[in-house]
Amino acid sequence: MVTTSSLIQHAAITFAEVNRTSVTDQAIENFLDLVRRGVLRAGDRLPSQRALVVQMKLSQTAVREALKALSTIGVIETRPGHGTFVRSVSPDILVRPEFLFFVLERDTLLHALDVRKILEVEAIALAAERATADDLAEMGRILREIQEGLNNKGSEFRHSPDLHFTIAKATHNPILITLIKPFIGLLVHHAAAVGARHPRAKEIEYAKHAELYEAVLTRDPEKARQTMRIHLEESRRMVLQAFSEHSADNSAENQIRQT
Repeated sequence: MVTTSSLIQHAAITFAEVNRTSVTDQAIENFLDLVRRGVLRAGDRLPSQRALVVQMKLSQTAVREALKALSTIGVIETRPGHGTFVRSVSPDILVRPEFLFFVLERDTLLHALDVRKILEVEAIALAAERATADDLAEMGRILREIQEGLNNKGSEFRHSPDLHFTIAKATHNPILITLIKPFIGLLVHHAAAVGARHPRAKEIEYAKHAELYEAVLTRDPEKARQTMRIHLEESRRMVLQAFSEHSADNSAENQIRQT
């Protein structure tokens, strides 16, 4: 049944024009901002996709992907023959939208892990052969920061990407470093969101990165390859588990609200 609030005039809702970079993410944030400010409420019907394309000056693909992501986590729902409506929105999503972006970019993360496996497995083998004393000292310093960060809430996963990038730099191959750097940036963006939803993430954070450091320290390229390969496979499992648990939690919460 369409609620009274769903009769809201679409002309009164301003979906801002979106910057051309990360357009889908920004379209989602624009939508969530309307919910936070009470402009959109549970039961409100959204404008058509065509209207959103015009208002946001986006492609149909970008609007469709944004709506798909919002639907995936239960923020909106499509009722055949009636339109798309706002559902009861979890406060967790409004306060911590990085989980929404994580859901949206799940496949991107998995694809990135595939590429990281190609690049970083060989990179650490080269690092085991080429790392200088200064390189090893820098890795040791970052490893200590990882260990200390585990005791500081909010900093648990802050330093891990630094170790990966330092290993890449220890190859002393500028082209390889340039190739790896963007994927380290992606890791920085999502490490906390993934780690916060994996029950053993904090427990294994230091141990797994200590193993990478030790693999370089032993100067054994094959051992280094195997250690990095295992590490990235574990990262893939964490992404899949975090996504699965987030979807399950959200589904259960929505069912409770509907009872």
